[in-house]
Amino acid sequence: CFHEYGSVDANGDAIDLSGRSIAACSAADDSDAPVLTADQAAEYTLHNVLGGTDGWDPTEYTAQVAVENVTLNGNVLSWDDNDDALCWMVFKDGVYYDNVITTSVELIENGTYTVRAANARGGLGEASAAVIYSTKVLYTKQLMAGYRTFYDDTYSYTADENTKAYVAVYRNEQANTISLKALSGNVIPAGTSVILKTTGLCDNPTKDVYYQMTLTLNQEAQPYYGENMFKVSVDGDNFSSGVYRLGYRSVDDGGIGVGLYTWTTSSASSGVVYVDKVNSASAKLSIIFDEEEEDVTAVGAVPESAEATTSDETYNVAGQRVGKAYKGLVIRNGKKYNNK
Repeated sequence: CFHEYGSVDANGDAIDLSGRSIAACSAADDSDAPVLTADQAAEYTLHNVLGGTDGWDPTEYTAQVAVENVTLNGNVLSWDDNDDALCWMVFKDGVYYDNVITTSVELIENGTYTVRAANARGGLGEASAAVIYSTKVLYTKQLMAGYRTFYDDTYSYTADENTKAYVAVYRNEQANTISLKALSGNVIPAGTSVILKTTGLCDNPTKDVYYQMTLTLNQEAQPYYGENMFKVSVDGDNFSSGVYRLGYRSVDDGGIGVGLYTWTTSSASSGVVYVDKVNSASAKLSIIFDEEEEDVTAVGAVPESAEATTSDETYNVAGQRVGKAYKGLVIRNGKKYNNK
């Protein structure tokens, strides 16, 4: 006789079992009714059905295995080991992504990931806590020497090992001098406007797509509460009075290459990183790198390029192009010299 208990339909709703007949069962009384009582159903345990007389306990092989402490470091998803797990199944956006016998997997696609452990008989346990993996790939032109700005009001990111993230702080009481201060661990907290500087080149660089930066979502980043002169515009901001914005100007245009230059617009779009005018309209904004691992030298990383290594272009410690006769500490072909 077919027996059932607690049957439900495809939607999970209980089925009315009151009409089930006992006529098809071997006994014509309630002792063999097709619908089990709660006490009868409780006897159908895994051990009672599959267990043998030799002490073998199937529950040891079919128990679900939990996945704990799932973390994301860069693009590597990892979790705690468990001796009861046969392997681990990784799911992206609820769909099978990969299966591994190690406790980590490298991610190459943006998405929401969960991990489920397989027990000794291949049964999958509950899904782990979800982890979001997301990357942003940013590019900048060759003339920009690896610099660009970045802002995200929702998510925090970690920059790749070739890239540093800087906030702007007052160098001293002089209103026209600021320092670029490196953020710890290259982490860019949500809502923090930064300048990024990279030495990473594209695989096939061109003049317009020369440097490449990769930012990875960081769900554990703490907010940044320190000083930061960088601000970000919202749609419709009026900058008719002028602000400073990252850009490039040639020497012939009155510039010294990459720097913060006066920018005036009456209809700014959202997401523009800028610095308020810190003095008068004719003020010159100087930037000094506040390096973490050495004394301040007023020199940031000198970009290497075909032009830089095949010419005799000379720059002072403030980044200004100077002649060969300039006296003092200079940068030429990517190296420091002391012209006397």
